[in-house]
Amino acid sequence: MTPKQRAVIYRMILETGIPYAVADATVGEVDAVGIEAAFVLALNRAGSSLMSNQQDRYAKIALLIDGRRYKDLKVADTTLSEAIDFEVVAEDKLDQTSTTVALASVVAKTHQEITMLGLDKLYPEYGLAKNNGYPTQAHREAVAEHGLTAIHRQSWNVA
Repeated sequence: MTPKQRAVIYRMILETGIPYAVADATVGEVDAVGIEAAFVLALNRAGSSLMSNQQDRYAKIALLIDGRRYKDLKVADTTLSEAIDFEVVAEDKLDQTSTTVALASVVAKTHQEITMLGLDKLYPEYGLAKNNGYPTQAHREAVAEHGLTAIHRQSWNVA
């Protein structure tokens, strides 16, 4: 899917008012606890955000995750006085069989692109608008030439 196609679908999602949440883990969190644990932190934040916007605070919320390796993941809303466990459905290629997950992929990718466009203005020498933060050859060369910044994971050698 092209960025232009994603933008059209993203606008449609916004216009429908479908509830969703996007949450990030900071670079510092990823460096401190690792990418997997940081992923769980972000999931907890997203789930908690959805719960706080629910009319019925005890409605069943399931987290649908594209990736079977997360099938035993335990996620709970810790913002409430009592933790509410979320049902976790994790399957490989779930974005190909679930419209909800496919739309979530559009939201996540669009969020990443918007974030990288903003960071590209601060750090244009890294080409973040083009590489979206992925360690492409050009990005690795920029790191080798300019070094790591505060937005780079210090624990992961991209050069």
